[in-house]
Order: sequence, then C-alpha cells, then structure tokens
Amino acid sequence: MRKWTKGFLIFGVVTSIIGFSMMIIGIQTDGVRSLLAMSQNPVFESRMEELVFDQDIENLNISLTEHSLVITESNDDKIHLQYHPTISEKENLQHSIKEKSLEITDTKSTTRRSIGSSIEGILFIASGISSRNDEVVLSLPRGKDLKNLTAQVNRRILSIANAKLSNAKILSNGYLLRITDSEIKNSQLITTGIVNVFETSLTDSRIQADHQHIKADDIQVHGRVEFEARKDISLELSQKELDRINVEFSSDHGSIYHRSREGYNPNEENKEDEEFSNPYKSEKKDTQDLLVAKAGQDINIPDEPDRSPNSRNRSYR
Repeated sequence: MRKWTKGFLIFGVVTSIIGFSMMIIGIQTDGVRSLLAMSQNPVFESRMEELVFDQDIENLNISLTEHSLVITESNDDKIHLQYHPTISEKENLQHSIKEKSLEITDTKSTTRRSIGSSIEGILFIASGISSRNDEVVLSLPRGKDLKNLTAQVNRRILSIANAKLSNAKILSNGYLLRITDSEIKNSQLITTGIVNVFETSLTDSRIQADHQHIKADDIQVHGRVEFEARKDISLELSQKELDRINVEFSSDHGSIYHRSREGYNPNEENKEDEEFSNPYKSEKKDTQDLLVAKAGQDINIPDEPDRSPNSRNRSYR
C-alpha cells in the first residue's frame, strides 16, 4: 500500500512540474493569446490604438456589431478613431476611403470551434471582463460639418458627448442612447433602447425610442424637434424655454401631466399634479420653434429642476 502511495505522490509531483513548465512555455510563446483568440465572443486588449484621417472627408459611415460607440469633437480639424484591438483581431476595425467618403466597420466572428466546456467557460469570463474595453471613440473634426454622417451600433451604449452633428442618421440596437452637451441639427436618431438627452441644443431633428422611454433635461428647441417613444416621455425644460416655444403633446395610452418637483414620482399621483388635455398644444404667434412629443404612455413635464452645483448628480438610466 505504501508503494502505491509513494508512486502516486511521485506521479503527482512529476505531472505538476510538467504542467507548470508547459504553462510557462505557453506564456512565453504567446499560447495564452492563442487560447483567448478561440473565444466565441471578442476579448478586447487593454491597450488602445488610434487612426487619424486628415483627408478631405465629406461623408462618414460607421457600422459596428461588436463595439459600443462614443461620438465627440476632435481637438483639431481631423477625424480621429480610437479603439481597443481584440486578441483574435477578427473583430478589429476596417476602413476604406473612396471619393471623400470614409467607411468604418467591424466584423462579427461566426466561426465556431470545438473546445471543452470548461475552457469555453473560462473564455466566456475573459470576454465578459474585457467588454469594458469594447468602446470605440469617434472624434469629428472641429469647425467642420460633414455633409452626411451615418452611425449604426448593435450593442450596449451609443454616446454623443460634446459633439456637433449635422445631417446625421443614428441607429442603435443597444440599451442606451445618451446625448450630453451637444448640438444636433437636421438629424434623425432612432434606438430600440432608452434615450437620455441632457443640456443639448436640437434643431429640426427627430429622436425616437421604439421600445423604451425618453428623458430630456435642459434642452433648447430650434425649428421643429420631435420626440417619439413607445413608453413614457419626461421633459425637464426650463420655464423660460417652455414659455418661448410652442408644443404639441399626445399620448396613445396614457396622460399628459405637469408634475410638481417636490416629491416627484412618475409612478405615483400627487395632489399638486396638473393633467393637461390629450392631445395638448400651444399656439404662440411670435415663435417658429415647436417641440412635438408622442408617447405610448405618459408624458411628464416636471417643474423646473434645481440646477445648482450640488444637484448635478443625476441618473443617466
């Protein structure tokens, strides 16, 4: 019995040494990268790469299946594209330029590999951890409007921050379309997810949430601006802006409320709430600016919020 025990111990030590040696060899020969490259979902690296386009670009089309997208403004007159490469490199960005048109895409890997379930589990965890690096940052040239901008994103968040967009068509199948501190003109933005619009100037544009709700806070309306949502629409405009513009509000299956700010809860009634007629419209003759809101459920117009520095912590979802 002792001989068997001693034999098993020797066997265990030898196999452990061999296994440890193979692991070291694998690391030294990039074997870990090769393993991660077998993941069904992209595994993003922590390092970031940048592409700079200084050509005369008038039209830009970006279509992403494996990345989220941030659109912002560049510090110069060039288009910048920053992204984290993937281990397999199959989902990395490709681009082409033809006749002043720039096209940017990524590729979704469809090849399935036969590997053990335990290894698949490890790769799934690795891809989940690295997904925080799936963000592509598109910086548009400062002081120059593109003739056409088309962006389509199929996952996570599409964010527009500190940007100026004109003649844009934005399509998102992710769970959040977020617009902050931007200027949007002559554009159409459509998503299946939630829409948040904060501190943004909108001119002759349309924003549509096919399956979720819209929240707009501190926006400026120029020309005809339209919001359409399958669920609720919340419009937290300044009283000055509401007094300046005309509005046309309608709800298919809900009501239109002016909500008191104190104790405001869109899911609870408040004795100080005022219910408007449905549809509701104003007709001021001294303005051409019109805000149209069409909701499947309620339209809520809270009292002007406190915009002091101490009240800036707002929910973005």
